[in-house]
Amino acid sequence: MNTKINAVALGILLYSAHAVIPPAHSQSSLPNSRAIAAICDIGTWPADHPGSYIFWGAAYIDAARYDEALACFNIATQDPDGAQDPEAWNGKGVALSGLGEYEQAIQAYDRAIRIQPGGIYQNSTKRRIQPQDYYLWWFNRGTALVDLERYDQALVSLDRSLKIRPDYGYAWLYRGLVLYNLGRYDESRVSYTKAITLIPNYGYATFIRNSVSEDDYLFWESRAIAMARLKRYKNADFSYQQYVRIRNNNADLEPNRAAIADEPITLYMQGIRLARAGNNQAALVILDRAVEKYPQYADGWHFRGNVLADLGQNNAAITSYDRALAIEPSHFTAWYQRGNVFLDAGEYREAVKSYDEAINYATDFAEAWHNRGIAMYELGEYEIALQAYNKAIEVPRLWGGISTADSLYGKATALYRLRRYQESLIALDEALEINPEFPAAIALRNEVRDLLGIASN
Repeated sequence: MNTKINAVALGILLYSAHAVIPPAHSQSSLPNSRAIAAICDIGTWPADHPGSYIFWGAAYIDAARYDEALACFNIATQDPDGAQDPEAWNGKGVALSGLGEYEQAIQAYDRAIRIQPGGIYQNSTKRRIQPQDYYLWWFNRGTALVDLERYDQALVSLDRSLKIRPDYGYAWLYRGLVLYNLGRYDESRVSYTKAITLIPNYGYATFIRNSVSEDDYLFWESRAIAMARLKRYKNADFSYQQYVRIRNNNADLEPNRAAIADEPITLYMQGIRLARAGNNQAALVILDRAVEKYPQYADGWHFRGNVLADLGQNNAAITSYDRALAIEPSHFTAWYQRGNVFLDAGEYREAVKSYDEAINYATDFAEAWHNRGIAMYELGEYEIALQAYNKAIEVPRLWGGISTADSLYGKATALYRLRRYQESLIALDEALEINPEFPAAIALRNEVRDLLGIASN
């Protein structure tokens, strides 16, 4: 069984590790095909601005115009400064992948990877190359190797990407696809689950159309688990039904059934359905049976912790989360929910420890940053709370239930405690722009306006 992967379908969306900003002299709109000669002509381009060609190359990639993109990147990489910009080589690699020239693309990615940190990007920011930037070039190299069906080599590149950035969901996704093609199904399921938990809002339609064949039942099983981890139980149930349908209706999957254990996830989903129906006690009975029979099933312990927390049995919930984390230490949603139990109990320092673990495995996890801000605020550490709220505002929301407006309000409260009233007012105005009916924000804004001598509306 083979799952064909089209790396370019996803990889093009992931062209750059940082925003590509055009030099000041560049035009503001994408030129048409006729204008490409004027923009990317080796004989006429300004030698001191290879960043211009990197910018236009990226724009052509976004438009899926790979020949024109390649022309721009070729010019950029022939310049002495441009040749020392890994984005020029990375862009050339993506353009070559778009044209199906995967061997040449790998050579371009290798040139990007060989450039040492500390160099200067040729866009107008002139930012220095950081060691953490290299995760993307290793990732793109891995996707080109995938398209050549050199899966063992692809796995090495993807693992190098994840070593630099462990919470890069797209690398986990491709790693799952590679492992699936290598017949390493248990490892594939783990990678898929991590990927989907980290990028839950990326549409599966893109994967099924361009990357994942219909018979990849492990993806659906993993998606069910990932959605359950994020408390998206309706999505979890739908994904589980897809998993069962594919597995039962495809005779070709029979040899692989020994690689999966149906009963743990079946019990797991039964528990989820009962909990969704409001019958937590019955869910707990099912989950107790699951973890007794399968004590190494981390997600059974995790969801059991959720049910116990909902029943107000905090100590038992913590014990259950701890069992899940002993099996899977990188289970960042379990760390997050463990922190929430401590937060609700007013044990703020313990909560912070759990949130720190969650953030360690998923840096871009707004809800964990937000709740860390709450805990630090309650501990009177207002400057640290402010930093956490600022991070929560910047990064994606995985969980739901905590909005940007909530984090802006938290930021405003920390600024208020730091007597930075003008900044607090700005944050409150931003929160109320998102949610005009935010009672606590309205009340605090009125108080801050009074302190500043500004008339309230």
